[in-house]
Amino acid sequence: MTQTDFYKTPRVRALIALNVILGVLIIAGVGGIIVTAVSRLRAPVNSAAPIATHIRAPGEHLAGMQADGSRLLLHLTGPNGDEIVVLDQNFKVLGRITVGP
Repeated sequence: MTQTDFYKTPRVRALIALNVILGVLIIAGVGGIIVTAVSRLRAPVNSAAPIATHIRAPGEHLAGMQADGSRLLLHLTGPNGDEIVVLDQNFKVLGRITVGP
């Protein structure tokens, strides 16, 4: 059997095809990672400032905050008394607890 006959056997051809397919999948996966990284770098950054303007009433200010697992507790003080605002991990308001008068 010559060397050229060796590459024509079904097992070797299957192995070569498998290597080509896996190589293409690796290149596609790395390309997907690069595209995802670039798109996340170009996406606007979510800042807490616009969210804070919707959470607090006029005259209130942030007195403190505390993380509780996947929730964030904000302590707001103002002319109407104190208030605790509970936010989830996406900064969605889950509830408010009024402590003041």
